Amino acid sequence: IVGFDIIEIRGERIGPDQRRMVREVAQALVGLEIFDESQSRVVLHALVNVRAFPAEKTLRRIFDITRAMVFDAVSAFSHHDQELARDVIERDSDVDRLSLLIARQFSLLLRDLMLEEDFGLSRLQFFHYNDVAHQLERVADHAGKISEATIALEAPIVAAVGHEIEARAKTSMAILERAVTAFSGQDIELANQVLGERANEERLFSITRRTASDKQPDAAAAISIVMDSLVRIREYGFNIAENALDAPASTYSRTGVTPVSCGTSGA
Repeated sequence: IVGFDIIEIRGERIGPDQRRMVREVAQALVGLEIFDESQSRVVLHALVNVRAFPAEKTLRRIFDITRAMVFDAVSAFSHHDQELARDVIERDSDVDRLSLLIARQFSLLLRDLMLEEDFGLSRLQFFHYNDVAHQLERVADHAGKISEATIALEAPIVAAVGHEIEARAKTSMAILERAVTAFSGQDIELANQVLGERANEERLFSITRRTASDKQPDAAAAISIVMDSLVRIREYGFNIAENALDAPASTYSRTGVTPVSCGTSGA
């Protein structure tokens, strides 16, 4: 992730468990392959051309995967679909790999200013892309957390509770999607609209958590986990909206022109 192209692991004897760990790490990263190995060393090469992965497209792919994960996780919880829940958990590795790819690109850019032209983004711009990718990675983690709550459920939740949770999930994901759209399109007005909703629905989430738990007290702990995750997803959406306000200023920093925001960023 720091940006090195060759990684060599040495030891008097590298055991099977250590080799297995090396392979797992390599598989968790884009383009990292075992190039050579012997009893005392393992050599890995980073074969991926990071310039072939535009940050905008990678970020959109991360969002698409994350969005599907959240909706599938909530559906799995509402319908007690443990197989779907396990599938969501497995997909989290795809988001991790792409997020780490953006982190590697950012590290390379910090080391070599000349790469700004290749990437088509300044260091300041890429800082925001890296942060947004990190926010989306956290959203994917919460989709996994909801799925784990589904697997832990001993019995399906009642339909009314499922409907309430699905409604709150749609609200959270609408905020997240609008925030990502504002960031990608450098839409300051939309970003401010998203941030304007920060305090609007906090009470609704609290009411939903309480009423859902009252309707099915035996699943209160699992319901609380899901609702807390949906609240956190909203917060990550607001963080991305703040990046949408700050990123245009980075875009124009070289020309001395700064867009005027109609709101206040909390970043």
